[in-house]
Amino acid sequence: MQRDWVCEQIMLTLIEKVQVDVPSVDTDLLETGILDSMTLVELIMHIEETFGITITFKDIEFDQLRSVARIAELVDHLLALRMNLNVGVPR
Repeated sequence: MQRDWVCEQIMLTLIEKVQVDVPSVDTDLLETGILDSMTLVELIMHIEETFGITITFKDIEFDQLRSVARIAELVDHLLALRMNLNVGVPR
């Protein structure tokens, strides 16, 4: 999946669903205080819904959630895994 498109979707989710504005995709969401633990969980729920993926805390590292760019990398990875798992599965 295209990283830029994933970043755009995450930025839209932050604005529309979580009601926070992020200056850039590289902004540290946690260090700047843009997201706290509650809004981070809310963001993850919306990302799962938007992209049809499941993000489990045991499968990720905390640093993967620090910026929109890092979250987009995670989403791309999870989407690729999902697509590989569905190869050859009858629909």
